[in-house]
Amino acid sequence: RDRALVLSNHIAGMDWLMMWAVTERTGGLPACKALLKESLRFLPFLGWSWACADYPFLARQWDKDKKSLAKSFQGLREYTSPYLLTVFAEGTRRTATKLRESQEFAKSKGWKSLQNV
Repeated sequence: RDRALVLSNHIAGMDWLMMWAVTERTGGLPACKALLKESLRFLPFLGWSWACADYPFLARQWDKDKKSLAKSFQGLREYTSPYLLTVFAEGTRRTATKLRESQEFAKSKGWKSLQNV
């Protein structure tokens, strides 16, 4: 029982539920947290519960998120209990449209076009 950072791909609508199930089987669900999209804060019951449990929320705008993450991580450093922080690193599920938009954006910036992000 310690602190852990779990990085996972977000490939299906319910993959977060699978992560919760695995965490529950190992006895860590009560200490589980995740980085969440800001819009999820407003879900009835779940969003409010996450906010009250100090889940970090992201606006996907670095100017806002930099401050928010710093505050959240400072709070996590002060926790005396173990916890598990889950990050679905790409933050959204991959679709053909999203892949095309990502590749167009990369091209407009002169960056390498990726296949899996």
